[in-house]
Amino acid sequence: MTKQRRPPPIQYLAAFEAAARHNSFKSAAKELNVTASAISQQIKSLEEYLNISLFERGARGITLSKEGASFYLVSKQTISTYQTTYAEFIRQFDTHFVRISMIPYIANEIVIPRLHTFSDIHPDINILIETSMAVQDLSGSEIDCALRLGVPPWSGCDHKLISTVSSNLVVSPGYFEKHPTITLDNFDQHTIIHTRPDVNDWQRVKAIFSIDKSPAKELHLDSYGTAIKAAEEGLGVAIGLIPTINKALLSGKLITYSEQNVPIDEGYYLVTKKGMIESPEYLSIYNWVVSIFND
Repeated sequence: MTKQRRPPPIQYLAAFEAAARHNSFKSAAKELNVTASAISQQIKSLEEYLNISLFERGARGITLSKEGASFYLVSKQTISTYQTTYAEFIRQFDTHFVRISMIPYIANEIVIPRLHTFSDIHPDINILIETSMAVQDLSGSEIDCALRLGVPPWSGCDHKLISTVSSNLVVSPGYFEKHPTITLDNFDQHTIIHTRPDVNDWQRVKAIFSIDKSPAKELHLDSYGTAIKAAEEGLGVAIGLIPTINKALLSGKLITYSEQNVPIDEGYYLVTKKGMIESPEYLSIYNWVVSIFND
């Protein structure tokens, strides 16, 4: 049969995309705040227009046909493009804040001290920083993007690498004066500071250096920032992540035990909602963050 060469009316796409995503007219209707019969009628009109059966209907519900699965990709991409370009359009007429989530240490030590440089270059983009130790779910929230340490991908998100990360054992100058070395033999004379409560980084360090001894003391803190602060105050040895501690190293607040940094699997990424990472606004933020991380 001859198929329509002109695209179907765009109002059908939202109903079809939601029904295809949920495999349910009822769930699609609830999401779009209409009746299930209205969804069914729009799908029927779309199928008649295309002269194609988009769903297989059975006693247990609906499933996408082969043709329906193919058209779902078309509708999904069309809606995503519309949402992205509309968001860019409306920002011309509205005061807009880009909400960025990050851990407090990154905000306090890297981003906020240099925030004025971004405002000078991009006065039309207003940044709102939200700090949290938890990984924020970007879908369905008001948070637009995040600076994350981790290994991608993240479900429902796009990402771009800001910086690779390496680690080193760091201490204050005062602690270093009392304990100028950390070796397999004297590891049990040191106090180690745990930097993240959910990850035992020291197990990885001990494995790298083949250390089988236990430290003299262990100090457990609830965040990376407080652990680095404890190291600066001479309370023990912490695992510092490069480049996040570059400022502390350059100022002399911290000293590394080894001349060689150890690369880790995680990196720092700019993470955005799906389809937003290449927009001019987020590319401006990304390029700026890359510059200050490597400053």
